[in-house]
Amino acid sequence: LYINPSLSPNPGSLGERLGFIYNVSMVKRGEVVSDISFDRTKVLETLARNYDQVNQAILPYVDYLKELDQWNSNQLGKRPKKPNIKMPVFLTFARQPFCVSFRLVGHPGTNPYEFMAVNAHLYFGDYISDRRQEFDALMTWILGRFIEHDRAYYPNFILLGDLNLDFDNPTTDRDRIEKHIKMFNADVRGEANVNFPFLDPHPKTNQVLRTNARLTETFDQIGLFNWDQRLPTYKENSSMGENPRGPDYGVFNFVELFSDALYNRGVSELSLSEKKGFFRRFEHEVSDHLPLWLRLPLPD
Repeated sequence: LYINPSLSPNPGSLGERLGFIYNVSMVKRGEVVSDISFDRTKVLETLARNYDQVNQAILPYVDYLKELDQWNSNQLGKRPKKPNIKMPVFLTFARQPFCVSFRLVGHPGTNPYEFMAVNAHLYFGDYISDRRQEFDALMTWILGRFIEHDRAYYPNFILLGDLNLDFDNPTTDRDRIEKHIKMFNADVRGEANVNFPFLDPHPKTNQVLRTNARLTETFDQIGLFNWDQRLPTYKENSSMGENPRGPDYGVFNFVELFSDALYNRGVSELSLSEKKGFFRRFEHEVSDHLPLWLRLPLPD
């Protein structure tokens, strides 16, 4: 078990930990353990290049802080309400992602998989643009190192986490997200592979797997960025699961398990009132996200 401290910088917010649980007989942790961030120079440059837009966006917050200071001094009336700020550009992550290097070993004499595991919980935000800014920044960070694979510590990356992608309607959202990801791939050449299998319908059900408790969204993703040709490409997604020892992916659907245990029937068979009470349990008692899994064949 390796745990990274990933506390939100906002006072009073929920503390979080991003961790990796792994079998030490098969998975070896490497020397690299790091947060994913942009240095002060980059932040200052972004502010300077977008000064007018940023200044206009934060003016309501400046007024709010003045009102809050005045309220704190006398405690008269209602506490000022914090305004919703729509930032025009990305500055920094609300919760810093982390990356850790790993080696996945196989049978003696085989070459291990070597990769950087990126663990992320991206900002949900009040606006879709908030989510996309963080996703774009994370993709830029990963691909910037992925492209320079000949100088990277480990050339392959596996992204794991809640990316809060807007993916409630696969018919329209998949093409938009896929085109957006391909925009980042313009500089990737050769035998590189970028694959987000959870964007595709699973071949066994011909449906996109849902990862939230209400089974309406796919916020969570696993992304493969690899030069190692043994790892599955997006072209193999349509045949995932055919080989019992080959690559496959899915979710641990404990929602149906709980529904069967509590009501002796599946979620789709519950009444509206039963569903309301059932899903309320996921707000605080258990996670409202389903765990994802990706099976890789042992290194050959």
